[in-house]
Amino acid sequence: SIVPTGGPGHTAIAGGTHASRIADAVAGFVTRNRDPGATIHIFAAAPNAFVFMLGQRPEQMGECVIYEFDFGGRIDGSYNPSMRI
Repeated sequence: SIVPTGGPGHTAIAGGTHASRIADAVAGFVTRNRDPGATIHIFAAAPNAFVFMLGQRPEQMGECVIYEFDFGGRIDGSYNPSMRI
């Protein structure tokens, strides 16, 4: 797993440039650790803008499934796939 240096929280991403650097680091981690052709499953407790930036690195990330937590309990109160990219 990947965790911010200062730990999780509302100030873990300091802005657009910082988010882009983190997305580069995550994509690099995936590139080094993903088996060829494997699907990556992303459970991100992160701002949507950061997840968007991560999606801008398709060559490094490969096929991904993004999951969202069902906070309202409308489905099952768990994580459910929201998109495949």
